[in-house]
Amino acid sequence: MLLGIGLVQVGVVSGFTFLSLRLIDLGGGPTEIALAAGVSAIAEIPTIWLIPRVIGRVGLRALLVGGILLYGLVMLTWAGLADPALIVGTRVVSGVAFAGISVGAVMTIAALLPPELQATGQGLNQTVSFGLAAIVANAVGGVVYGWGGALPLFLGCAALAGVGAVVTWRAVPARASAGPLRSRP
Repeated sequence: MLLGIGLVQVGVVSGFTFLSLRLIDLGGGPTEIALAAGVSAIAEIPTIWLIPRVIGRVGLRALLVGGILLYGLVMLTWAGLADPALIVGTRVVSGVAFAGISVGAVMTIAALLPPELQATGQGLNQTVSFGLAAIVANAVGGVVYGWGGALPLFLGCAALAGVGAVVTWRAVPARASAGPLRSRP
């Protein structure tokens, strides 16, 4: 599972990092860059609140892989869209997808590991997702963006999401149970 999440997060982090450059290349400025980050974050909040209901309907594995595929689709649009306003609009969808990936990964680890390994599992998830993936995403992403621009970068990010979705689907059992879910504390 960590391999799948790692592949996805390389794409997600690289996409987020270089989306600002894409917006500038298309004539956007600080306003569009700030909106792109803010819109995504705002979309995550209600999505996180609704995730227990989604898991109840489709299951934990489908939530996680669905979030991955949705984010991959968004990164694919970033490769082709030429209007900063449209790209900012896609950030609503990427916020929903990121919430699914983030919460889905944490809940999957919680469902798969025994209590005595929870801290280790969550620590490894964070290390892979936001440590190793960020290093690879920014180093390789910088080379790719500098060499070929947005098209190969975002197509590569979308491809990583696709491969990560397949790896995650195969690694996470369909029976992975999220346990009792609450939509409110």
